[in-house]
Amino acid sequence: MGRRWMVGLAACAMLAAAGVVLSTDGAAAVNGPFYTFTVPNPHNVFGSAVAAGDVNGDGKADVIVGAFNETVAGNEGQGQAYVFSGVDGALLYTLASPTVQAGAHFGRSVAAGDVDGDGKKDIIVGADAETVGFNAFQGRVYVFSGATGLLIYTIDTPNPESFASFGISVAAGDTNGDAKADIIVGSYGETVAGNSGQGRAYVFSGADGSLLRTFTTPNPQVLAQFGLSVAAGDLNADGMADIVVGAGNETVGSNASEGRAYAFSGATGLVLWTFTTPNHQASAQFGYSVAAGDTNFDGKADAIVGAIGETVGGNSWQGRVYVFSGADATVLRTLTTPNAQGNAQFGVSVATADFNADSRSDVLVGAENENVGSNTGQGRAYVMSGATGGVLFTVTSSRPQANGLFGIAVAAGDANGDGTADLVIGASNETVSGNPGQGRAYALSGTTTAVLLTLTSPNRYFSTETNVAFGNSVASGDVNLDGASDVVIGAPMEIVGFYSGQGRVFVQSGADRSNMYTLTTPNPQSNARFGQSVAVADTDGDGTPDIIVGAYNESLGAFTGIGHVYVFSGATGLLTRTLISPNPESGEHFGIAVAAADTNNDGKADIIVGSPNETVGGNVQQGRAYVFS
Repeated sequence: MGRRWMVGLAACAMLAAAGVVLSTDGAAAVNGPFYTFTVPNPHNVFGSAVAAGDVNGDGKADVIVGAFNETVAGNEGQGQAYVFSGVDGALLYTLASPTVQAGAHFGRSVAAGDVDGDGKKDIIVGADAETVGFNAFQGRVYVFSGATGLLIYTIDTPNPESFASFGISVAAGDTNGDAKADIIVGSYGETVAGNSGQGRAYVFSGADGSLLRTFTTPNPQVLAQFGLSVAAGDLNADGMADIVVGAGNETVGSNASEGRAYAFSGATGLVLWTFTTPNHQASAQFGYSVAAGDTNFDGKADAIVGAIGETVGGNSWQGRVYVFSGADATVLRTLTTPNAQGNAQFGVSVATADFNADSRSDVLVGAENENVGSNTGQGRAYVMSGATGGVLFTVTSSRPQANGLFGIAVAAGDANGDGTADLVIGASNETVSGNPGQGRAYALSGTTTAVLLTLTSPNRYFSTETNVAFGNSVASGDVNLDGASDVVIGAPMEIVGFYSGQGRVFVQSGADRSNMYTLTTPNPQSNARFGQSVAVADTDGDGTPDIIVGAYNESLGAFTGIGHVYVFSGATGLLTRTLISPNPESGEHFGIAVAAADTNNDGKADIIVGSPNETVGGNVQQGRAYVFS
């Protein structure tokens, strides 16, 4: 599991699902989750990528979760990423690729870093299988504002080709000293000097997205998979982040797929260190995961490298993790699971943070495939002391089950504001409410290991259908004027009556999570995609926010897929307006995006509608946007 299927990217078409639903978790214990977030269809692999960072400036780390195999508006495997509040688990943002396509795997990798210098962490999302131009599986990376959730810029590989897998890994760190986090991207499938799959890694300026550096392996070879993992940390104490890159499939000597990892200077781009396993063996996959942190308190970040395929004591694929000095590349620690077993894949994910307040970075390690009791492949995660290498904590899923893959992804950040880093752990294959592979992510206290948040998908509200895309669009506003923001959620693929894909929108009380309104189109039909877009604003000046809903694929007479936008009263839930394009044509998808703002200063919100496929002056699919008073 994990990234191991990436060698055969063309074989990665998996069943998917989409949407997020916010609900109270009635089964929560005192230290359990207050809210549970759900993605109501199987095989989303929600939790396959996780990161942590304070995106809203409240001083507490928020949780970023990738669900790269989600279906979005009917596009299987397009993927989404979610940002949840570290305080209470509230959904802050749902992020999706602006490039709509199946199999893009948006959310394959996620990271957080302040790229624009506003003091809030921004969100970096890799879509490693996106088709760009005519290049299948080339991949892209998107950077979203932590303050607004809006797209800041899109990054493409400077060396375009099919199967590059640009965005398979992402990280952030200030490599050029401008006080803004730069973006590090792995592209492990790229061809270099005729070597297919040798791979590259890139550093792009956080300030403007421009290319700063290009790296490839100093040991050129076919299928090295250089860029499989990336991390940032100041290994040489020059005040600038250096770059650690894993090449988990490199051949070392006669050992195929033994793997290497490299550290490059952020300031100069030169190789600082080359790391190899002290336990040379084929298929070690050394470099499958990398991280950086100062474990020995010498003021220099050390390099942490996972080798998930290493045989330990006769146990094949048990795995090890190594800590190398950033000062001289010597081995400081060799870590392995205290629960020795074959196929544990200890080291599938690694992260660092000071969990015990000794001023040294400790090492958080995922062992996604460990057996726990009678549950094969349930998975564990471990916190190992940076000072001694001893085990500080052992954690596993609070929803124990076989093949859950708890530990497939790990991250660290102070989610509860107690001054100690907390653990963020993905369990991407957990079954939830009968949906296999739906996945969960957990935040656990770094002090007590109690569960702080559970981010998952039991689909307890509104629908028992699958593939409804519940949560494909979300908005908020105080619709009932009780002082609490209410939540508007689109489910554009829901079946309504006999109409498949007609769609619904739900308005949920922010105070008690009860359902206030269920909305659907007044023009019932299949594939209308009502709820593809939603917005909330007071359009009629009555002091109550209204609900704006796009149904981009609705047909009208001879115009198939022309689309409509509807406005419903926030006070009553009744339909008040229907909008249609002034330039009607089939397939224009009027309403695929909606927003609202008072553009004419009359005290009433105006309605902004996107119509991306409209023909303008003979230019097919040039598109228009409209503002309606």
